[in-house]
Amino acid sequence: MPIRSFRVLLMSAILLAGLEASATSQEVRAPLGFDAGDFHVTFAGILLVVSVLFAALLLTYVIRRWYLARIITINVGVSYRSDPEHVRDVLLRVAEECPLILRQPAPMVVFEDFASSSLDFSLRVAAGDITKRLLVATDLRMRIFKAFRAAGIELPFPQHDVHLRDLDAVRAVIARIAAEKAAQSGAGEQAEDHRPERPEMRRSRL
Repeated sequence: MPIRSFRVLLMSAILLAGLEASATSQEVRAPLGFDAGDFHVTFAGILLVVSVLFAALLLTYVIRRWYLARIITINVGVSYRSDPEHVRDVLLRVAEECPLILRQPAPMVVFEDFASSSLDFSLRVAAGDITKRLLVATDLRMRIFKAFRAAGIELPFPQHDVHLRDLDAVRAVIARIAAEKAAQSGAGEQAEDHRPERPEMRRSRL
């Protein structure tokens, strides 16, 4: 039952309970400071209304927490070459095929944002068992990965474009570094060639 409809029913029950208590309890004229006519308020009715109101608020809070605890959000980014409507349809189909989530409330896909290297979506579902939230999230991610691969939807990785202002200077720096490394390598080989032989090596040659 939606939370808003539940609130309407609770407020109606509170009103009926207050009216019934006022009609059946001993009536005491309220000290309102003006002529209230036939309007009477009973202490028992006030106490009953306050108690029912507190219980209704507490029950609404518990139900809301229970409802929010079932909600699972799966964030996923796709390539800018992907069709957003196609991505939405694939995500909804994955949610419909998963046996671990509730059908009510219905799964929902949200187009979150245009990120730097991806189109960001989120799939929101309600888990059938609160104690299996991690299992449901894992199952959904695996299903989404397989469904995207089958549908040809690309999962991008971060990409950055580097713009070089002075390409000739960069080439000169790279060439200088390469020359220094080559010179160090050549010096090392020459040092190996001029290293004196060890006595063990001379005895082995004899």
